[in-house]
Amino acid sequence: MHTASPSPFRFEAEGRTGSVMAHGPNEDAFGVFPHLGLFVIADGMGGYGAGDEASRLAVTALEEHFERTRAAREVPSPLPAGASQDRDEDRLLAGVLLANRRIFEAGAGDVRKRGLGATIAALSLTGGGAHLAHAGDCRIYLLRGERLQSLTRDHSLVNEYQRYKLDITPEELAQLPRNIVTRALGVGEKPKIELQRVEPTAGDVYLLCTDGLHEVLEEAEILALLRERPAAGAAAEALVARALQRGGMDDITCVLVRLLAR
Repeated sequence: MHTASPSPFRFEAEGRTGSVMAHGPNEDAFGVFPHLGLFVIADGMGGYGAGDEASRLAVTALEEHFERTRAAREVPSPLPAGASQDRDEDRLLAGVLLANRRIFEAGAGDVRKRGLGATIAALSLTGGGAHLAHAGDCRIYLLRGERLQSLTRDHSLVNEYQRYKLDITPEELAQLPRNIVTRALGVGEKPKIELQRVEPTAGDVYLLCTDGLHEVLEEAEILALLRERPAAGAAAEALVARALQRGGMDDITCVLVRLLAR
């Protein structure tokens, strides 16, 4: 178990991953960095099977950025003048943009890795609250009390049609491919990253997961497993094991972060 107390929080956090492929790399990656208040998952894609490289680059870039800025009072904002929200949000966004640049450069520098990219979800727990960043269909859930809610909305073709093509029928929607994402790291130099800030409360449980998990487990089942297993490690282990039992076609990764009262 990883435990740490980056003021004003005390929490426990664990991550687990599982591969559906008997041979070949797991294209998911995760990072649990309690001393930095940073938690991240990434799902790689493209580039002749180099998706595992993309997801690793994403996690490593964020870790390095948070280490480098750990003691800094100010972090240069990646946003236009006047658009910045606060230091903690700037820090998280800058780290995700660094990850994007590294993946983009890796794909551009090797013809065999064209199309290299990764979806991502990251959570930063610092003195300024809980900050979230995501691109693609990695999700962040919040369990508060008896309610589980998704804090993120998938950047997917299906959701884009639902949002902008209001006259689409359920039959037409069912025909759309469900695995096409509309945002990801590495596919361009200026990615669209969705940011949020949540006011955390003791007892909150944050679940970061790749689509390999949320595509095969219903929210009611996720909630039941989280309630049955209070410890972060046991819950993460159970979620991945259950998803693997369902015989999904994608790698499965999750990170559990539970906020504890001081």
